Order: sequence, then structure tokens, then C-alpha cells
Amino acid sequence: MFFGAPTTYVVTASGIAVYFAPTNLDYRLFLKFSEINRIERRGYEKDKGWDCFARVRANAGLLLIPKNPNGFTKRLEKLFIVPRDIEKFQEQLLLYGLLTETK
Repeated sequence: MFFGAPTTYVVTASGIAVYFAPTNLDYRLFLKFSEINRIERRGYEKDKGWDCFARVRANAGLLLIPKNPNGFTKRLEKLFIVPRDIEKFQEQLLLYGLLTETK
């Protein structure tokens, strides 16, 4: 890979779509807002076991925390994403009241 894994995030009226292709496999997720407890802006913590669906690993990003204590799926507990412009991405989410600020 010369330029990092292709990653696309789309905010719709009912949730967040994520397309991530780190290797010859690709992941296509759609997380409904009703499945998301909150979204925190924070730094990535490697030892927490979060899944990171991002083109590059960055210090700042958004952590999606599920309402279900067992995670979004059996294999996906919490999801860390790194949109190119985090502020613009957060503006799209303001209507849904899921954002919390964590340092």
C-alpha cells in the first residue's frame, strides 16, 4: 500500500456508514444512531483493544461507543475513526446529540 488503506465515512439521517479496505479484504459497516450510545473526541489508546478504521493512525479521532455493553457486534466492541476534518464531521453529528468532549 502506497497511500494507506482506503477509508470512507458517510453520515446519513439514520447512522454512520464506514468503508474500510486495509488489505485484500474490505469492511462495510453501517452503525445506526440507535446503536450508538455516544461519540467521544479523544486520542487513540492502543492498549484498550479498540478497532481503528482509519487511513492513518492519528493522535486525535472519534471513538464510537455502543449502547450494547457487548459491543456493536461479536468482533467489534468500540470503533475509533479518524475523519480528515474532524470538526466538519462533528458538525454533521450535532443534530443527533451523540457527541461528548473527552481529553
